[in-house]
Amino acid sequence: MKKTVSELVYGQVIFVNQMYNVLLRDDFDLIRIAASHRALLKMGVKISEKRKKAFIELVKNHQQKDGGFTALRETLMIMEILYEYGEDIEEILRWVFSLVDENGGIHPHPRDRARMPDTALTYALLARLNIDNKYEQKMIDYITATWSKELYIQGGLTYKAGRFLSAYSRFPEEERNRQKQLYQDTISFVKENQREDGGFSPNKRDGLRSMPFYSSVVYKGLKDSMAVEGQSGSMGILDRLSDYMCDSSQDGMGWPEHERDYITARIIYNMIEGGNIHGERGI
Repeated sequence: MKKTVSELVYGQVIFVNQMYNVLLRDDFDLIRIAASHRALLKMGVKISEKRKKAFIELVKNHQQKDGGFTALRETLMIMEILYEYGEDIEEILRWVFSLVDENGGIHPHPRDRARMPDTALTYALLARLNIDNKYEQKMIDYITATWSKELYIQGGLTYKAGRFLSAYSRFPEEERNRQKQLYQDTISFVKENQREDGGFSPNKRDGLRSMPFYSSVVYKGLKDSMAVEGQSGSMGILDRLSDYMCDSSQDGMGWPEHERDYITARIIYNMIEGGNIHGERGI
């Protein structure tokens, strides 16, 4: 019998845990360690106090004087974990907010330009954690203006559509009403760019095969937006996409992409966070 998405995701617990131990033992990049730690938390794994303290100590040893870490995405992962553990994240938040420019865009790194997917990712996380965001409206304006330009003029990319949909699901109701057409056109774009196997590459015209990670970003965006908009034409896309996510995985070994541990951990996060599937596991 074919596995459900929930069975598929939670079937990766042992693999992610084993990889987490290897990453710690061999002193791999912090972003890969943090991604696996976050995935274990999302899968409901009970983290022992010893393991929790070891992770927090590791994080403190890598934190820069300005409060951040290597770059934005690593910092957001760590911030989310520490927030869940009840740790102080004020220094991290100050660094994250220091990356917001005058247009409301987030720079993934102080020397990089502002990017819509990173801005949408940051906005959605801050909103989900109920963290006060003094740049909220500026971020919303940047996300919608930039995505509108990319969708209507440049043709759009599916993972950016997924990031927009996740951010949209966290917009205030009046803002969602203003952006209803953009939301509907984004759903149409996603539907048009779904590949024959049910997955997604950045754009159907790119000639690439479907990619599990990009597909999981779209999955999360669709599920997030359905929480505020209902099905809105998304269910047919999701049915095929769920089949693809199941078919593209390897039982108990994650998804076969480069840096399998890192990509698998991020896919699991997207599938659980967006899919509202729950469980509890002990390791």
